[in-house]
Amino acid sequence: MNLVELSAKNFCCFSDFVLPLSEQGLVLISAKNNDTAAAENNGAGKTTLFKALTWCLYGESIDGERGDKVIMDGARQTVVEASLEDESGKWKIIRERKKGAPKVSLIQPNGKHFKASKMDVQTKVNEMIGLDFHAFKNTVLFGQNDSSRFANPRTKDSDRKKMLHKILRTDVFERCHKVALEQRKTFRDKISNNEKELISPVAKLEEIDFDKLTRRSEAFEDSRAKQVEDYMEEAESYKQKARDELEESNRKDESKEIDTDKIDRKINRLRTLLKKMEGTEDKIEVVEERIEAEKAKRSNFESQLSAGKAMLREYKEQLSELGGKSCPVCTSDLKGGNAAAYISGIKDKEFKVREKIYVVKEEIEEIDYDIKGLVAKKRKIQAAILKIRESREQLEALEDERDDELRRKINEDERRREAKKRAKVFVDSARNCLRTAREAQDSENIYEKQIEDLKKKEERYEKQIKTIKETIEDTKEKLSYVEFWERGFSNQGLPSYILDSVMPFLSERANLYLRALSDGDIKMEFSTQREMKSRDEKKDEIEITWEIEGRKNYPPSGGQQKKMEIATDFALMDLVATKEGGYVNLLALDEILDGLDAEGTRRVIMLLKKLREHRGSIFVISHSPEISESFEKSILVTKKSGVSTLRHVA
Repeated sequence: MNLVELSAKNFCCFSDFVLPLSEQGLVLISAKNNDTAAAENNGAGKTTLFKALTWCLYGESIDGERGDKVIMDGARQTVVEASLEDESGKWKIIRERKKGAPKVSLIQPNGKHFKASKMDVQTKVNEMIGLDFHAFKNTVLFGQNDSSRFANPRTKDSDRKKMLHKILRTDVFERCHKVALEQRKTFRDKISNNEKELISPVAKLEEIDFDKLTRRSEAFEDSRAKQVEDYMEEAESYKQKARDELEESNRKDESKEIDTDKIDRKINRLRTLLKKMEGTEDKIEVVEERIEAEKAKRSNFESQLSAGKAMLREYKEQLSELGGKSCPVCTSDLKGGNAAAYISGIKDKEFKVREKIYVVKEEIEEIDYDIKGLVAKKRKIQAAILKIRESREQLEALEDERDDELRRKINEDERRREAKKRAKVFVDSARNCLRTAREAQDSENIYEKQIEDLKKKEERYEKQIKTIKETIEDTKEKLSYVEFWERGFSNQGLPSYILDSVMPFLSERANLYLRALSDGDIKMEFSTQREMKSRDEKKDEIEITWEIEGRKNYPPSGGQQKKMEIATDFALMDLVATKEGGYVNLLALDEILDGLDAEGTRRVIMLLKKLREHRGSIFVISHSPEISESFEKSILVTKKSGVSTLRHVA
């Protein structure tokens, strides 16, 4: 990938600049700050040129500045554009930022926008350049105060490894490792789920009890045979009862048969007699009423008779008292006058009473005669009634006898019919028993079906268990491969192996540059294992050791540390160049010469000229404009009134 040009508007302290990047040779960038006399070369905006480059390519600044701070004071928007060229043509990356609103665009060689999300656009840019931001910083840019240099003692081991993985493009192993971890989890979860699935069919298979069902089946067969036998015996019993009832229906009654016709003739005669004597019982009531009436009359006459006799005795007593010559009371003569008339009156009354008594007695005699006749008539009627009653009793007896005979005959017929009915019922019962026996004999042994179903279940469970176990074994086999690659893609696997493999290259290239920079007084060695002090073990960690004038790990001076960092960065740049698509035609060095003595400066410039053979453009920022004759081109950055401008010097 060839970086062609960088341009910017309203970026930090620059209102506008255009910086060619392709095939510029060895270029010195110096500065003049007209806003302050205290720092004539500092603060003019030299480093801002490369800050604009990384911000355009990656959206990040080499000094860590973010957000709206990249917009020039007083401006509303900044736009930075970088041109890149590969075998397909020229691409443009345009990054803009309004206050709080960032935007990035990628223009393809055909002039069309690369339509994708912001993240996907950045991924595409990283792929085109072959480096991410951190790898770009350590292989294309060299900053004097950048504490994140690979060889800086303060740089973490994880950052060094990450930097190398980005350069070597082995960061794909990290993604592969994540995929392997995910697949490992998937396979382990699948095995766990399969093992859980296995619990149910195994438990169900263990629950299958053929012996229990076989015992039940045998018990069913015995029970069915016993039922058939019982029904057959019951059918035979009903058959015998039916035969007995049929014999009963054919049995004749041994009792003497009565002539019902003769009885009917007697009954008819008695009924005729009784018909003739109808009303006789009513006649006795009339006679009894007449007798009672006559007795009442007689009683009345007897009362009259008693009264007459009493009056007669009274009259006799009176006449007896008046039987003398004079009245016993007044002594008057009884034979004359009123007394005689009085006595005569009494005698007349007595005579009348005697006559009445005579008439009453005659009435009583006549009544007694009538009563006697009525009593005789009553006796005659009572005799007739007695005969009626006897005839009725005879009639009832004859009717009962006839009814008994009829009932006997009816009962005999009923007995025979009932016997036949019972025989039929017994026959039907026998048939039902035989039918039930056949049904019992033909009834399905449900346990045989259950045993058959259980065998099918057993086969199904065994097949299911076999399938699950095969799946588990297959998954375990796949898991073993995934675990192999999970270990292979882990930091202890391929990435570690690849890091191990590049350590000699880094050591060899760094020492090559150190020979040019320090005449061989400094040597460096890179390794991926470090001895542990506390125990006889080694830790998987990138270790950098050095020798300064034959002394191992002797604390370097600032200049020596700088030479080691420069040599390491150049070695990393060479490592990038060895990777397909990872070579960038640009090298930017910020104040690499500052702090070096004249000999050191000379050696670095000689080294840069050698590197120029492989790099189209090498930009060097320096505070020493007097070395400009050693460079092919010069760029002067001037700052005035807070605004920086860029001028190319011939």
